[in-house]
This record gives sequence, structure tokens and C-alpha cells, in this order.
Amino acid sequence: MNPITEERLLDPRLEWLEADGLGGFAMGTVSGIRTRRYHGLLCAARTPPTGRVMLVNAVEAWVDLGAGPRALSSHRYLPAVTHPDGAGRLVSFTTEPFPSWTYELEDGVRIVHELFVPRDRAEVVLVWRLVGAPAQARITLRPLLSLRDVHALRRESAGLALDSHVAGSVVSWQPDAALPAVNARSNALYHAEPVWFRDFLYEEERARGYDHVEDLVSPGFFQHDLGNGDACLVLAAGAEGPYSAAQPVGELVHELRARELARRAALAPLERSAEAYLVLRGKGRSIIAGYPWFADWGRDTFLAL
Repeated sequence: MNPITEERLLDPRLEWLEADGLGGFAMGTVSGIRTRRYHGLLCAARTPPTGRVMLVNAVEAWVDLGAGPRALSSHRYLPAVTHPDGAGRLVSFTTEPFPSWTYELEDGVRIVHELFVPRDRAEVVLVWRLVGAPAQARITLRPLLSLRDVHALRRESAGLALDSHVAGSVVSWQPDAALPAVNARSNALYHAEPVWFRDFLYEEERARGYDHVEDLVSPGFFQHDLGNGDACLVLAAGAEGPYSAAQPVGELVHELRARELARRAALAPLERSAEAYLVLRGKGRSIIAGYPWFADWGRDTFLAL
């Protein structure tokens, strides 16, 4: 896919998708403004390829170059408010080789944000990279969680446990014991600070006549000096991959990226697109009928043959 033209970057109809091969996915709009309950970064299938749960919906991000924070994200809130203004700094987007956004700050400084979903892992890898050389560039990243069935919506609840469990470079959250824990591995410094974000508005859900308002919780935030290298965040549902606790996070992300690049490079463009619909079921493979809400149906498998 060629880069999206600048005049279409805020078009809410333009969406991207990364599938994990297990029935889970990450998806959203090019602008980053979520318009559906299905837009999120970490949606995992508890019984692949079914039993999907939305765990992490977004990461609120902003960068401080020394003159105050500059947002890299935007959300839609009731009654019809877009906040903060990060989408206005978006200057380019592409899906090749992975979904990647470029934001322009003052003095020509740019931040490139990239994400990808490793095949057959309920994980998403997120990277923020500084392009330019300001004297100071500190990024703050605040994950926003819903922890719900993929078809449901979350409202603020005092019953969720918002404790953060830190072990080296890994932070774990499990607000709802009935759902998988979220493990976040990062090279950024973590600060526990639970906060609820209320009244997100999902315009596409409202247009379809469905419930369209949600609250999200953030257990804390990460901070990293981009002058010291990329900010990296690996979000996993339940148990992480077989990663060494001693391996630096930046090195791990570099390996995961190189591995995924090589795997995708071996596929033709149409094969890469079709692969999103091939999923594990038991010891075999099945075909997903479509994202974000369909599972695998035998009828669709035969139609695809």
C-alpha cells in the first residue's frame, strides 16, 4: 500500500489491520481516532480463533522537546470533542512494511511511530523513533485498557484491581481475574498512577444505532528519553513469548522486527493480505470469515477454495 495522501489522513473510513494468526488482532483508523468498539492494539483470542477479548485499546502519547508536551494521539469524546490534538501533527501514514505514522513537531523534528503483530503470538510491538536532534525529547506513553469481551463496552468500575506488578523491564496488570493479564515489556521507566478516562465516543457505533460510549482505565505511564534511542513497548496477553529477562528490550524488538520483516518479505502482497484470515484451530488451520467480528465458518472455507 502506498502512503496515504495528506488530505486523507483524517478520513475516518481509512482503517488498518494486523492479525496474529490466532484470531486476535490490532486495528484502527489511519488518524488514530477510534470510531468502533473493535479498534484496539491488543485483542486476543482466549480459545483460538474464538473467545476474543479487547485488552488494550490505545496508547496515549506525547513528546516534550523542552517547551511543553506535544500530543501524538487524538480521541473522540462526548459530546463531540476531539482531544488532544495529536492527529493534527500527523503528516504521513503507510502500511509497508508495517503500519507507520509520522508526526511533525516544531523545528522540523519528526516522530515515527510503528507497530506490528508477530505471527502466532498474542502480542503487539510498538516503537517510537526520533527523527531530528533536539536538545531534549522525552516521550510519555500511557496505555488505555478496557479489559472486556470484544463485542462489549467498558464503563468505570470500582471492582477492577488497578495494581501494577513490576519485575525488571516487565510490568503486569490484571484488573479482572477472569481475563488474561496484560504484560508490558519496555525500555522506558514506568510510573504507577491509575486514572480513568471517561466518555470516549465511537462515531461508527453511534451511526449503526449501537451503544457508543466507553470508559478506559490506565494503570500508569512510561517515560523515555528519545535521545537515548527508540522507545519500545511490547504488549502481550497472558504469558509472554520465550524472551530472556536479561535481554535488553531494544535488542529484543530489533530481533522481532527483523524476523517479521523476513517472514513477510517471503510472501507476495496478495499472500500477505490473505494470510490475515488464516488462523490456528487446534492442530490445524482454519479461515476467518472477516474482521473484526466474524469467526471461522466452514461455509466460508469452501467459498474460498
